Amino acid sequence: MNGYLLDEHLPSSWRARIASDLQVDVWMVGDPAAPPKGTPDPDVLAWCEDYGFILITRDRRTMPGHLQTHLAGGGHVPGVFILRPDMGLRSTLAELRLVAAAALPGELGDGLWCLPFQ
Repeated sequence: MNGYLLDEHLPSSWRARIASDLQVDVWMVGDPAAPPKGTPDPDVLAWCEDYGFILITRDRRTMPGHLQTHLAGGGHVPGVFILRPDMGLRSTLAELRLVAAAALPGELGDGLWCLPFQ
């Protein structure tokens, strides 16, 4: 994993805080080197595959289906984290710290993980 890509609907203020707290690269859809805002989900997943970023999103409605299609077509991703709609930055950071401490390299690959873990 090279870092996290935040979906465009997450607060942009999260980027710097997550990067600082976890010492990882964090990009956001709409950043100059990331997919532009409005990029279709299948293209966001392809970008994550190409650049090795785990996607963080709140899209529980369509992202699981897009990921399933991506994987069925032979694609791969480092992982997708779907946040509960009411999750704030503090609880998101706690979950990401847990992942950083517990996950083995490559263990999250091609997985869809709903946060918080329960």
